[in-house]
Amino acid sequence: MNTFCRPPSTDIIKSEIPIVKKLIEDECWYEGQRRGRAVKEHEILDKLTDILNKAGNRIKNEVIEELRAKKCKEQKYDCSTCSYNLKLKENQE
Repeated sequence: MNTFCRPPSTDIIKSEIPIVKKLIEDECWYEGQRRGRAVKEHEILDKLTDILNKAGNRIKNEVIEELRAKKCKEQKYDCSTCSYNLKLKENQE
C-alpha cells in the first residue's frame, strides 16, 4: 500500500462509525423479529461483537479504499494503487 495515499486513522474511524451504527440497528431489528419484541443493544452484545470481529477488517479495508480514492481524486495524486487511479487507467486503455 502506498502510504502517501493512506488516510489518517481518525478519518478511517469516523467513516466506520455510520457503518457500525447501521449494523447495530439491523441486528437489533433482526433479533426483535425473532423474539417478537423490541431488543436493546445491550441484549445482543455478544452477537454484535462476533459480527464486528468477523467483518471488522473488511469494513476497515473498504473504508480505507474509499477514502484513498477520494483523496487521490480531489488532490489529483498519482497513486497507482488506489481504485480511483486504476479505474482511470482502465478507461484510458
